[in-house]
Amino acid sequence: MIPVSSLVILGSTALFCSLLPIILAFIWTRKKELSMKPFFMGAAFYIFFVLVIESVVNELVFQNEILFNNTLFYIIYSCLAAALIEEGSRYIAFKYILKENHKEDALTYGLGHGGIEMILIIGISLLSSWMFGMIFNSVGLDAMLSGSNEVQQSAIVEMITSLKNYGIRESMMCIAERISILVFHLSCSLIVYRAVYKKEKRYFIYALIFHFVMNLPSLLNQRGLISNIWIAEGLIMLIALSSAVLGYKYYRKN
Repeated sequence: MIPVSSLVILGSTALFCSLLPIILAFIWTRKKELSMKPFFMGAAFYIFFVLVIESVVNELVFQNEILFNNTLFYIIYSCLAAALIEEGSRYIAFKYILKENHKEDALTYGLGHGGIEMILIIGISLLSSWMFGMIFNSVGLDAMLSGSNEVQQSAIVEMITSLKNYGIRESMMCIAERISILVFHLSCSLIVYRAVYKKEKRYFIYALIFHFVMNLPSLLNQRGLISNIWIAEGLIMLIALSSAVLGYKYYRKN
């Protein structure tokens, strides 16, 4: 049996990560009397550019197992692709679609971009895990393993073990990471907004650099070059804070 406490924490985390961006966007737009259009635009651009274009490009590149297994290439390429595609999508949105909008709308766009990422990557993923745990507790291990091959059975057992160990620490780490990344997307939206509307192209380069560096800790951890997850999470928060300082400075200045 998966402890009820683990399922409660898991479900609460999924709900929090799913609702937070929407609630923030609603409060922000109502307070500033803004349109929700940039929020939905940010979400739509994330889905199209990241989940479609970036995923297809990555699939094509990593069909080559030599490239996939080359740690240096994998990390540099993944960081560069994410930076170019995501910040490029922001640039396109601000330059060609949200032409007459203000810096407040850039933040709304960032909530949409970072918010849909939080909802899809964490909210829905954890909700699926929660549903898996509820089904497991209802039917038992034998029923879950029935009809599965050896590889599938191993994955199911691994998932059950992970859910049994899910607690406050894992939840807090997850929430802290996603809030840091959401802050990062808000900051990058302001930075790219400046590159477009103030015609200061160097700010687009700043956004690319921040995004490249932001992806490094998780990829280094994924490939075993940073074995301590707390170090990786700490670096993510530090990079997000650094981008926020630049974004906030620009927001207050203009």
